[in-house]
Amino acid sequence: MARLVGLALIASLALACAAPRGPSLATPTPVPVPGQLTRDDLQSAINSVLGDPVNFAGVWWDPNGWPLHIMYVNDDPAVRSKVQQWVPPGAPVAWHRVAHSYAELDAIQNEIVSTWNADLAARGILPVNSVSVDVVRNVVTVGLVEHDASFESPLRERFGDAIEFVIEPPSEPL
Repeated sequence: MARLVGLALIASLALACAAPRGPSLATPTPVPVPGQLTRDDLQSAINSVLGDPVNFAGVWWDPNGWPLHIMYVNDDPAVRSKVQQWVPPGAPVAWHRVAHSYAELDAIQNEIVSTWNADLAARGILPVNSVSVDVVRNVVTVGLVEHDASFESPLRERFGDAIEFVIEPPSEPL
């Protein structure tokens, strides 16, 4: 009987030593679930859009819903196919033809910050709280302390529908 207990103990020790101990250090391979794509699944397509600011105006995706929205300015099928090749099969994509490329909107944003606002600041007038590219609406949004036609009119004349003004009162100190 002692011999059987000893053999059983040896067998169970051998199995315990052969079994993996503790958490695995290897990164598990995620198993894709049909219909549940993540940003990682779309990252190559996103990078392709962001890497071509002349032909595209941006990309956005709400992780709580679909589709992946790609804003493009160039109707050339070859340009679009460079992005499409990275979209996983079955991924819902909405292609939006827009008027302004990201490169154009970024240049407008930089010009407003460096030229227009700097000129007004030199004269002691600080009407601008923020300037940003709004990829979804395909405009440069300029946040103003208050409406100022002497500031807005020249910008509207220069940049047309590529610019949008919003009122952003100055923040209050805490």
